[in-house]
Amino acid sequence: MADLSSLIRLHKHELDEKQRQIGLMYDQLQKLEDHKTRILERREQELEAANKNPEMVSYTLAGFLDKSKHQEQEINSHIFQMNQKIELMRDDMLDSFAELKKYELTQDQRLKLEEQERKLKEGRMFDDISIDGYRRQQDDS
Repeated sequence: MADLSSLIRLHKHELDEKQRQIGLMYDQLQKLEDHKTRILERREQELEAANKNPEMVSYTLAGFLDKSKHQEQEINSHIFQMNQKIELMRDDMLDSFAELKKYELTQDQRLKLEEQERKLKEGRMFDDISIDGYRRQQDDS
């Protein structure tokens, strides 16, 4: 029976790499969320300033609001895409984890079987030694 330890190590490494990539994706997602929050806060500040001083409202407010809404939509689109990528990567990681567990269980079963075979051979050897000892004792008598 082949030893699966190198295959197990390879799959563990691949699984670790996928987890690292998911972590990086979550970092990117958080940066997008932070950027969106800053845009919304800035928009809220501009609207409050416009409400406090309606006579000071410039013509650029409408352009700013349109631009900030467009930026928010773009960020929402990127967030949606990032969430989809993360979900696909998580599914792939779960598949890899299941495959790793399959190899680990197979390796454990093989080791248990080898141990049983070793004990069986050892038992036969001790039986043979005992039988030989008994025969010698019978021959000497």
